[in-house]
Order: sequence, then C-alpha cells, then structure tokens
Amino acid sequence: MKILMLGTLTNSMNGSARSFVRLCNFLATRHEVYAAVPDLDGIALMLSDQVKEVVVEDISPIRRSLRAVLYLPLSIYKLIHLIRRLKPDVIHINDIPWFYAVAVARFMGIPVVLHSRYYEKNDYVKKVISLFIGKADATIYVSDFNKKMWGVSGNSQYRLHNPGIFNLKLDLSCDLPPKYALVVSRVSQEKGIYEAIQFFSILALQDEALALVIAGDALYNYQKEYLKQCQGLISALGIESRVLWLGHVVVPHALYMNAELYIHLPNFEDPFPTTMMEALAIGCRILTNGRGGIAEQVEGFDGVLTLKTDDTFDRQADALEKFMSSSLPKYDRAQLYKERFDEVRFYVEFESILIAATQGAEGRPSS
Repeated sequence: MKILMLGTLTNSMNGSARSFVRLCNFLATRHEVYAAVPDLDGIALMLSDQVKEVVVEDISPIRRSLRAVLYLPLSIYKLIHLIRRLKPDVIHINDIPWFYAVAVARFMGIPVVLHSRYYEKNDYVKKVISLFIGKADATIYVSDFNKKMWGVSGNSQYRLHNPGIFNLKLDLSCDLPPKYALVVSRVSQEKGIYEAIQFFSILALQDEALALVIAGDALYNYQKEYLKQCQGLISALGIESRVLWLGHVVVPHALYMNAELYIHLPNFEDPFPTTMMEALAIGCRILTNGRGGIAEQVEGFDGVLTLKTDDTFDRQADALEKFMSSSLPKYDRAQLYKERFDEVRFYVEFESILIAATQGAEGRPSS
C-alpha cells in the first residue's frame, strides 16, 4: 500500500510531531510511505531511511493568520501536484489544521484518514471545519473528549489514544539541578506556564533543594510577551536562582527521568497531551488540572494530582503540599502504562484503519 503522510510541525519538541515521525517509521517497514512536510528543519530529519521520500513542500496548515489564508491557493495547487505525482492509495492527514486537504483528496478520488488532536473554541470555525471532517473516509480521535467535542457524523470514527513515545536510551546534553520539578511546553498562555510557576513557588518554600526546569521556546511576539510575564512573576516571587529556563530542547525525553514532579496546567481543553504520556511512562509525580482529555488519560494512575478547578488557590496549594509529602505508589505503573498505551498495538490498529479506508465502506472495521 502506498501511503502519503501529510502535515506535521517542524518543531522537534512538539509531541504530535514526534509521534507522527514514529508512526511514519513504523509504517515504512510494511508499506511504501511518503512524508510531506513544510521543510527539513527539526523533526523531518528524524524520519528513517525506509521512508521512500520526504517531500519538502510548503503545504501549510490553516491558522488564524493572513499569510495562511493568502497562501491557501498555492498550498492546494502544490498538494494536487503532489498527489498526481505520487498516486497514493490513501492519505493520512496528521491534524485538523490541514482540514482543507480532505476536500482536495476526495476531489481527486483518494481515500483520506484525518487524525484529530485539535481543540477549537470558536463555534463558527468549528462548524466550518466539521464540514470538511465529515467528508473524510475516517477520523481518528485521540480521546473520548476529542471525539465528543467535534460530534461529526458521516464517516467512520475511531477513538485511538496516542501511543507512548518515551525513550529511556536518550541522553540530555545539558546539566540539570539534582532535584527539580519540570515543565515541557511551548511558551504560550494556553499552556499555563505562569500557573506552574505559582505552584512551584509553594513547593520552593517547603523544599529548599527543589528547582524548576522549564523547556520551551518563544518564537512569536505574543509568546515573547508571555515569556516576559512569566519572568516578571519569577522575579516578583524571588525565585530567580531556583528556575532554569532551557529554551528549545531538541529531544526533551530525558528531562523526565529524574524529575520530582511534572506540571501541566493548560488553560484550554487539551485533547490528549503527548508530554503527559512521557511523564506517565517514566513514573514521576504529575500535577495537572485534568482539562479536556487529560482526565481520561490519567485515569487509573496513582501518583497524579488532578486539581479541583473550582477550589480556591489556597485549597489547591494545600492539596499539592500533601501530595508531595506522600509516598509514591508501589504498584507496577509501567505495566499499566503498557496495557493502556501500547505503542505496537496502536500502530497495528492505525494500519487497519488506513487499509479499511482504501477498501471503502464494505471493508471498514466497526467504529
């Protein structure tokens, strides 16, 4: 089967991008796989030699920017040209911002599977995108929350959790504090880094040896403004010497290995964060607010504190202090993780969905 894998971010720290690469590499051992990416910077370089071709085309996702809208006709032209050249049996679209590609693929008679990790808060935009999603042969959602949020009918729909992508063999090329809490995220207000710093300041009073390590970069002006706010809070709290801001980390996996606590407090309904998968895999404590698909992601795992969002900050702080002073669970958390998020099982199920899409409605497995 000839598969065109379309769309991923070039930032190697992005969780969905890393899982996209591993999926490409697995499928390439069994099928003829082509990966279409905007450029060769970052994660595209991690694709294995078994991928037939890494097609460098600026086929852009639709974001809320004038450039993205103005560039859309050229993106469509490039995608049509690419499909005509490769003649794939099926197209996999990595995430909803490439939703317009569904219409292009169907127009050209190519089955298409859309993979959703996306959250959209604007109801009007959601309705527009839903029209395109409904035309895909199949849609894969990363969580029940993600599936319910879109509520699209008309095609085969699946709930397939992202696989774990943690790799214990990777080393980190920087010195870390002997004891630290960890945040891995792009610098953006929706990711809740400001709130993570606030909660760390509570722990800093309780444990003088604890530091905070933040891995994340600020590329755009709005991110740089948010970075200034976070740095201002750090200064106001008097914890500058306790915070290590690493900026962009090419391969962040090893950061989790010695972390005392992983903090993820998004300010949006996060469908199924990959960084949470990495923290669950290593077995460190996790502090989260359970928004979006996170609650179902951590269900059944001890060593996780899910804050009650309707509690006052003082009550949340008290819960965190008690959580950090308690002992970690003794059960086989790694086994639970493997049962829930087995990587090979994910790939095989994913492969069956792609195959079913090429066979039409009669060959589709039940949703």
